Amino acid sequence: MKLILPILTFLFVMVALPLLAQTIPAPTLQCVATNEQTGAVDITWTAPPLDPCGPFTQYVLQGSTTSATGPWIQVALVNSYGTTTFNHTGANATVVDWYYRIFMVQGCGGSVSDTSAVLAEEILFTPTIDYITVLPGGGVEINWQQSPNAAPDGFVVLYIDGSTGLGIRIDSVLGSTATTYTDVSQDAGASAVVYEVKAFNSCGNETANNPTHTTIYLDATVDPCAQEVSLSFNPYRNWPGDTVLTYRLEVVVDGGTPTITDLGNNYPTSIARYTYVYDIAGLSGNTIEFRLVAEHPNGTFESSSNAISAPLNALQSIAFNMIWNATVNRDSTISLSWIVDTTADISSYVITRSADGVTYTGIDTIPTVLGSLNYLNAYIDSSVDVNANSWYYQVIARDTCGFSLASLPVRTIFLAAELVGGFNELNWNNYEQDQTFLLNTEILRAQSSTLVPVETVLPAVNNYQDPVESAITTDGTFCYVIKTEYQFVVPSMGISRGLETFSQVACVDLPPKIFIPNAFVPDGTNKTFKPVLLFPPKEYSFYVFDRWGKELFFTENIIAGWNGTYNGERLPFGGYVYVVKAVSQAGEVVEEKGVVVLVR
Repeated sequence: MKLILPILTFLFVMVALPLLAQTIPAPTLQCVATNEQTGAVDITWTAPPLDPCGPFTQYVLQGSTTSATGPWIQVALVNSYGTTTFNHTGANATVVDWYYRIFMVQGCGGSVSDTSAVLAEEILFTPTIDYITVLPGGGVEINWQQSPNAAPDGFVVLYIDGSTGLGIRIDSVLGSTATTYTDVSQDAGASAVVYEVKAFNSCGNETANNPTHTTIYLDATVDPCAQEVSLSFNPYRNWPGDTVLTYRLEVVVDGGTPTITDLGNNYPTSIARYTYVYDIAGLSGNTIEFRLVAEHPNGTFESSSNAISAPLNALQSIAFNMIWNATVNRDSTISLSWIVDTTADISSYVITRSADGVTYTGIDTIPTVLGSLNYLNAYIDSSVDVNANSWYYQVIARDTCGFSLASLPVRTIFLAAELVGGFNELNWNNYEQDQTFLLNTEILRAQSSTLVPVETVLPAVNNYQDPVESAITTDGTFCYVIKTEYQFVVPSMGISRGLETFSQVACVDLPPKIFIPNAFVPDGTNKTFKPVLLFPPKEYSFYVFDRWGKELFFTENIIAGWNGTYNGERLPFGGYVYVVKAVSQAGEVVEEKGVVVLVR
């Protein structure tokens, strides 16, 4: 018996010792996250394997507000093995710091539960967006402030659906230090995009909704007629203190250097959209690009809108429209020529004419073909009466929007000619045209199709007397033309061109001059009696009568003469009556009557 008792005692101890030393493994705390809005703490752990020694009893969650070494208070008893999360409400963890540990209890006699490592709670801070900006090459860059602790495992980027108002996840950014993301999934060039950023941890917790930020959506409408671009944009929203923001406009023509326009700070964020009108008059190029930049109230950040490009199809205003020449043609028409800005959007030319230089009347409209304008243009006015007076002209160039630019007027030369005494008196006005220098004036006599120079005078001279009393022509008509030479000069355009202009043809019809001898000797040197005419007439008749009125001779030939006979018989010495009638080229009737002495 003494031997058996020690043996039994030994066996009991050997069996009981393992039971008394059983250690129950501890759960692993995964994360402890504080809700920034409520102050509650979400605790998550991983359950350890159960020991076969006995059934699961409970998880014991302990906390301390002092330090990681305690003292510890019981926070919760979780009686379900499969429950691995607990929401510590009332923790007020946004004010009080908490430390947590956990252990698991099993129904194993004499067992000891191991305690998890201590995990301190950390607030999962809601990210603060610094700014969002539309990138020049496309996409939107979202920037937020770095989390003040290592609580987040990453961030979720969302855009807000405009129709539902719900946040749509775009992507996740891992790492507690991440602060930026570029989104290429949304078209910020088609509409404004609203973004939100949330922090998350490994427990799957996310921060609540934070203030969203809205990109600037810029739109542009080109009005070529008004020569302006109407820009429409929504304000950037949700910078702290952003009730009124400052904007600047960046404008680039054909990829050149940006032109900056300060729009000022008169743009409250409460307004849905703004309109700004940009003047493009005088700009030249193919495309114009606009970008709007909002400045943070404290000047720290900037946000750019989408870049909007538009064809620079602003109306190309007419830079110049100048009459080049106006001259009277030999066929009694007037030729008009002018130079014009071929880069302008000219749709038509209106030819206007005036007799006094004050009241102009449109006489014709000439349509153009856009893109095919001629630098030098010509027009012939065949409805004008060049023999009435000089004429003023203006050419009006009209563009596709109805605006017009009239040339400065031009005045043609009108020549007046009349017989005064033994001279043809010529008077004319100077050629008048802007940007011209008159050089000289030449008096020309028109003979058939030839212009024969008579005299050259200075531009200050406007009259001339041509002695024609002794001149003999075939018909007694003298016609003249005035030619003026001038220099057309436009220094700013590098133009200096010598040109000439002509007046109409002005004619003077001289009446026939009839010289009649008072006697002739048929048997002597002067054998026939006939009138001598200077400037032969259009019509002519020559009669000879005796003293009793009997017609002795008649002819309509200015060369034929009377030889002193009648029906072949020689008439005696005596006086005979003659009548000479002539009609000039101008229709003037000249008649001479008298007595000629026939000498035998």
